[in-house]
Amino acid sequence: MVQMYIKGESLIIKLKDFEKVGALKGSLEIPFNCIGKVAYFKDLDDTEKKQIHPKLRVGGTSIGEILYGRFTTGLGLAFFATKKLERSIVMYISCSFPYKIVVIEVSDSETLSELENKLKSRF
Repeated sequence: MVQMYIKGESLIIKLKDFEKVGALKGSLEIPFNCIGKVAYFKDLDDTEKKQIHPKLRVGGTSIGEILYGRFTTGLGLAFFATKKLERSIVMYISCSFPYKIVVIEVSDSETLSELENKLKSRF
């Protein structure tokens, strides 16, 4: 199960068990000043979905809809931790972070609301 929580001015993403092995990574820390936009994958238009869809696996696991690890996309290098894209949020990264987008499956709508509120409070 992927866990996300806020620690200071960063979003921490912790991967457990299969996800950790599949992604070849145990955790990811994203500074809030690097997150430009967050949105549900299902709310994106077709052009955005096509840009985000993985093209080439760089390191990780891809079995059917299960995506864990690093993949190239139309926007650049991305990190995925999801079993189903339709239940995921997409974070667009706008600084010199290794990934241009981060796609994480979430189980509740409060996660996105909390992220959006934290991002709004920066300005």
